[in-house]
Amino acid sequence: MTSRLSTISLVYDDGSTDNPMIQYVDTCLSDKDAAKYVTGIVFHCYLANRHECVGRKGKDTLYCVCNATYCDDLDPITKQPVGTILSYQTSQSGDRFKESQLKFTKQNDHVDADRVVLTLEKSFKFQKIFGIGAAFTDAAAINIGSLPKDMSDRVIKDYFSASGIGFSMARIPMAGCDFSTHIYTYDDTKDDYSLEHFTMPDEDIKYKIPQIKLAKEVAQHGLKLFGSPWTTPKWLNDKESFSSMQFLNASIERDFIKKHLVPALTKAGYTKDKMNLMVYDDGSDQNPMIEYVDTCLSDKDAAKYITGIAFHCYLSTRYPGIDALHQKYPDVFTLMSECCQNFRKNTEPFTPSTLGEWGQATNYANQIVDTFHHWVSGWVEWNLALDIFGHPNKDFKMADAPLLIDAKNKEYFKNPNFYAIGHFSKFIAPDSVRVELTASQTPGNFKSIAFERPDNSVVIELVNSGGNPIDITINDPAHG
Repeated sequence: MTSRLSTISLVYDDGSTDNPMIQYVDTCLSDKDAAKYVTGIVFHCYLANRHECVGRKGKDTLYCVCNATYCDDLDPITKQPVGTILSYQTSQSGDRFKESQLKFTKQNDHVDADRVVLTLEKSFKFQKIFGIGAAFTDAAAINIGSLPKDMSDRVIKDYFSASGIGFSMARIPMAGCDFSTHIYTYDDTKDDYSLEHFTMPDEDIKYKIPQIKLAKEVAQHGLKLFGSPWTTPKWLNDKESFSSMQFLNASIERDFIKKHLVPALTKAGYTKDKMNLMVYDDGSDQNPMIEYVDTCLSDKDAAKYITGIAFHCYLSTRYPGIDALHQKYPDVFTLMSECCQNFRKNTEPFTPSTLGEWGQATNYANQIVDTFHHWVSGWVEWNLALDIFGHPNKDFKMADAPLLIDAKNKEYFKNPNFYAIGHFSKFIAPDSVRVELTASQTPGNFKSIAFERPDNSVVIELVNSGGNPIDITINDPAHG
């Protein structure tokens, strides 16, 4: 096959599949008493149900437009007969999950020198994947909630349902964060150590909680939630300010975990078997990752409560450290807990975010493949949605998101990176396991990775971010 596209997802079944339709109908029609009342056969064709992208021209590729009456969607993933491959392709030229069907054939001993041969070795297994998703920031929830109810519900379904891209994780900032209209915590009453004035604002009650409940309801694979506070109440800070430039060091976090956090969680009924506790969750280079995590996990009293390591995507130099930490602490998972593109200062007057920028799609596709090649078990985007200016943000900054909302015109737009992330979230179901996929050669701008799903089907993700086509042969010893 030839890869002319940026992102390709291949899905095929590795087990047997029975189709009882003929036997079922025969049973009915071979009975003369029943047959005289039967006038037709009804069956489902999922492919006919899909709504294709309605595109508008963007910076260097199209973006997909949704309004009150129409929005593109995707077919649910169904198991295929043995030897059949479903290929889904997204391209700069405009394909968005374009589906085609391929078949395994008997291997040809002659292979062109420039052809990339990918060989699957399912006996070599790596980490288990537990989810891909994004954050319900205030900005995301407010923007989603600015649409009419049926459209805001559809945004959630576009992300989390089987007819969308199948997100299975979500991050929830505890109170305000950078992408809020203002900074706040759940208790800003000075010296209220007993939390008598603990309050959840409209951002939670009116927007986030109903949206999270809907996401949980429609999520095909269930929904894993995790949260972290952005800041402490300013009355607990030395300078009585929400923001000040000082970094929490590892020894403080270690002692906080074992002396304060865990006792409080245990008292509330949240023991280790009911939750996961992650450390680090940093995107800067102020705290070296290996030394920081070592400080926490080398302390037996703290380590017995820690199950994961969280980090942000902004420093690719972290990968050797992640590999080293996995070798040292193989039972502790790693999660890429935040990733955001084009975070920048506002311009005056405000200018809309760039729609249809293909580089954002290839950046994310490459970044996700790299992340999963280094033992990481999950990947999380920052904002689920922003407005067309990349707002709101408490510091009057802006960023891009996979989905941008134009509440004034009752439209929302799916950027190319929505589909790039979807190539992974839709096909790599929770509890999939990364398996060995070796390449005969690795041309520039080409990456690949493979997973075995819980239903025993195999997913192969191919990313060609260069301008030239690449000829590919996939060799599965089970099929040829």
